[in-house]
Amino acid sequence: MDALQDTNRIMSQATRRRCACGVRLFLVALAFIALGLNLSCRRSHDPESVSGGTAERPVDVGASSTMSAEQLLRETAFVYASAKYYHDSGYVEALCERAEERGVRAYRARCSVAFAKPNYLRLALGEARLTCNGTTMRAQIHNDAYAGQALEIPAPYVVSAIKELYPDPIYAQFADVGVPRNLFWTAPQLILLLAKDPIKTLAPQNAKLTLLQPKRLLRDGERPRLCQRVLISAEDGDRVLWIDNESKALTRCELPTERLMAPEPDARVVALTMEFPEIELQSSAPQDFSEFQFTEEPQRRVERFLAPELDALYKSFPLEALRSLDERDDSPAGLPNLDRNKFNLLCFWSTTDPMRFSAFQTLEELQDSAELQDRFNFLAVDVDSDATSDLYVLAESAAAGLDVPLARLNDQSLVELTANFPQPKSLTFLLLNPEEQVLFYHTSRITSSQLRLPLLRALEGRDLPSESFNAYYDLSRRFVEFMARCDAADLYRDWPDAAATTSIPARSLPRTFDLHEAWRFDGLVAPCNPLAISRSTSFSDGNSVDLVSNSPPTDTTAETDENLLPLASREPLPEEFLVVPCDGNVLVIITTKGRLVRKTTSAAVAGEPITFVRATETPDARRWFLASATLQSRKVCRFNDAFDDLGALDFGRFSGQWVGDARFCDADADGSPELYLSLLAQPSTDGVATRGVYAVDLTEPRMRWKNETLVAPGTIGFTTEEPGRRALIWTSDWNSDESSALACLDPKDGSIVRRVQVSAQETLEAFGASTNVRPGQAELAVLLYSRETSSYSLVGYSSQGEELWRAPAQSTPSDFPLERVSACDLNNDGYDEWMLASPEGTIQFFSGSGELIDSFQYGAEITGATVAHWSGQTYLIVTDLTKVSAWKASARR
Repeated sequence: MDALQDTNRIMSQATRRRCACGVRLFLVALAFIALGLNLSCRRSHDPESVSGGTAERPVDVGASSTMSAEQLLRETAFVYASAKYYHDSGYVEALCERAEERGVRAYRARCSVAFAKPNYLRLALGEARLTCNGTTMRAQIHNDAYAGQALEIPAPYVVSAIKELYPDPIYAQFADVGVPRNLFWTAPQLILLLAKDPIKTLAPQNAKLTLLQPKRLLRDGERPRLCQRVLISAEDGDRVLWIDNESKALTRCELPTERLMAPEPDARVVALTMEFPEIELQSSAPQDFSEFQFTEEPQRRVERFLAPELDALYKSFPLEALRSLDERDDSPAGLPNLDRNKFNLLCFWSTTDPMRFSAFQTLEELQDSAELQDRFNFLAVDVDSDATSDLYVLAESAAAGLDVPLARLNDQSLVELTANFPQPKSLTFLLLNPEEQVLFYHTSRITSSQLRLPLLRALEGRDLPSESFNAYYDLSRRFVEFMARCDAADLYRDWPDAAATTSIPARSLPRTFDLHEAWRFDGLVAPCNPLAISRSTSFSDGNSVDLVSNSPPTDTTAETDENLLPLASREPLPEEFLVVPCDGNVLVIITTKGRLVRKTTSAAVAGEPITFVRATETPDARRWFLASATLQSRKVCRFNDAFDDLGALDFGRFSGQWVGDARFCDADADGSPELYLSLLAQPSTDGVATRGVYAVDLTEPRMRWKNETLVAPGTIGFTTEEPGRRALIWTSDWNSDESSALACLDPKDGSIVRRVQVSAQETLEAFGASTNVRPGQAELAVLLYSRETSSYSLVGYSSQGEELWRAPAQSTPSDFPLERVSACDLNNDGYDEWMLASPEGTIQFFSGSGELIDSFQYGAEITGATVAHWSGQTYLIVTDLTKVSAWKASARR
């Protein structure tokens, strides 16, 4: 009985427990239903953030990631650095709204990257495109002004720096995705792929990193992505990076809009995001590289991007591309009846251009000017390509009161005759010399008073200064400075899987000389090849002559850019100083203490970077200076002792396209120095017959002799020959089989005295010559590159062409016109040693017998080096991309 009662009691307790459990389950179910209804109601009232087909949804992850924000970014950077292949279809989207309108308007810019190691690339950044197929890197700009141009350079073996993806400042200007440079100056994918420490670039200094609550990111056609979010709080605004939780790929960036200007007036940007859909990150190389191949051939391959007003300068515009429309012309079916001995001012206009009447008025005022009317041909050229009849054009011009000859642009003739000429559009003003070369190109409205100055300068036979050139080189300067700042921000790194990681070592102390930095001068634009001046230095072997017999000094102050005006122009030059040619057509004059004396520009070297400066001295201790630049069409600029611009010596009747080198020397020992120069040309267009070395008598001036048999003359040097110590002229040359050689010329007639042949396995890179060496030592030092061993050697030769010694040398190719081998007196004993400057920063010093006596690591890319003797002291002068520095040398005890 008791057992039965115990059993009933146990069953009753179990039943009660089951009932209680059922009640609890029921209550839990009701709680979940209520929670779902609450979430549903909340979701219906809180709209999702939608942008470009994406949606964000908060996620309750339970426990958030245990890693910090910095650790998450480090892990992301490691994934990108380890990837062999990366691909996305990114874009930047700005949402703008106006107060008077409802809704927002979206603006997008391309920001997509595809990269396969080691050197396959496909970039689309704004209007800029860059493709590298492993062999060639091609940059293009999708803009009407640069249509058809393609900049091509050899592909780097390993893409290891963001700098390599910006080959041109104009390209960098168009590689703009609409994001302020203080946020991301380049695509953040490239920062993660190539920066040495991406966090230093993504997060500004003193920025705070915070890990936010994860969210799911929904895009059309993609599965939801769970993303970790990192908040970067900085002074210029907050950034939020969305990082895929699985792949650790950066898939979205939210950027601040406080300092962003809207693309339309009366509008404001309410949201700025960078989206990276379709991301692929692979740890192995792709099997197919077809996406990196070139899809079409460009119309033109260029060495740098040039706007039409720059691209047209010094090119030929054939008047045969025009046909007459003027009833007063004697040749209505062909070329207008123009005086071929005059300059030509062409005004291209269209019947649909509302500014055409102001252009007609400008032409009328210039034609009626007494100082211009008998010396210029004025021509109005219609560029309409539609069905507008010639009669309508005549009626239009008659209504405008146009009293200048009319012509029509013959499109087909222009295409055939000027394939590389930018297409003139309305309104365009074109100034041609009698040889039909373009001296001035302007593509917008201009007044007659503004046009008068270039017209008068053309009549004076002087090159025209171009504001566009100054603007171009100002952009180049700012681009170089910006890349230098990015370098300081630790943007570059070498790939960890590269064969050999290279880095520039710190400055090292020499073995023979103590070098201490005496001073430096910063803020220059690509200075190169400095010239040290000392009153004790003789620049010629004999008496000189007045180089300005027919060229009185002229004041060019009013005709130069404000940034290039002479500084303290009335201050006399000191006894000793330094002349530094710079990019942007500037000569900078600095004292021996590093103080700026003057900054001047030459109107004769219009906008091109000056590459070297030479000097000679008259018997009365007056000096004359000569400067030349690349692509200057056979012109060298002259300066007197006060560096007043004396105009240019024009060698237009000679062969060649630009001056390779120019030096003064009394090589024929007649008591008067001559000017010896080499002229070069582009092999692809002009062949080998347009090069040569020329001797110019400066008294008239006139050409004494020329030698056009030299295939590729570059640097010019001088040695002596016993008896009488007659000077010999040396220059580099090439044989018919394209092997390197040195050619020695007789100063009397320019005939080749002897030729020093280089072996077929070597290439002559540079050479230097000296007339102040110890007896029996080398008068020539030649830098040779071995194609078999991929190494450099410095080889000493006598004036008879005998090889005296050979020493291993350190050097690399240079993109600058660096004079790498030079003779210099290091210990001030009256005899020269040899200095070899390598672009990567190493300077080596060799004795006259070929012994390496010293080396110096500058620690930056070198663009020029020389040795100066000032006040009994020896200085090493070095220039890099932004500055010039002087290092005082003293022998070690």
